[in-house]
Amino acid sequence: MEIPGQYKAFHDRLVLWCNYLLEFIAQECGEAKVGEALDYLVERIYRKRFEEWKSYSAEEILGLLKLSHEGNYSEFRVEDVGDRYEIIIERCGSGGYILEELGKNQSRLTSRSYPWSLGKEGFLYYCGHAALFNNLFKELGLPITIEIGEGQQHCPCKYIVAKR
Repeated sequence: MEIPGQYKAFHDRLVLWCNYLLEFIAQECGEAKVGEALDYLVERIYRKRFEEWKSYSAEEILGLLKLSHEGNYSEFRVEDVGDRYEIIIERCGSGGYILEELGKNQSRLTSRSYPWSLGKEGFLYYCGHAALFNNLFKELGLPITIEIGEGQQHCPCKYIVAKR
């Protein structure tokens, strides 16, 4: 799928918009509220979508995840590892973009660990949805796990889709 070039500029502005909104929440309401805000968004936006995935095959789920990262301008590859597929994201078009564009400013990273930061300090607020997605995937019985990388810009991240 070819995405028009002007969409990338719009995408990038929305990513920064979300980032600054989460930063504002942390500064004005306290960092713990970032997790509550992210949880609210996951429930409002993603629960219904992911519930629909319960009847999908691993290959269909893999296709949807690939589409989401293509639309996110991520650089990734897919590996078939026997009992699972792995989407290895070398550069995320959201979290990676934020860190590249703005640098590691402490106002955008957790000052301590939280369940929504995968128990990590120095975790990008924006990426907090990954832990919440993992919880929702588990609750819904979806064969998906997200692992956040330890390298530069939290990469490589990995989506693991178990074959059913």
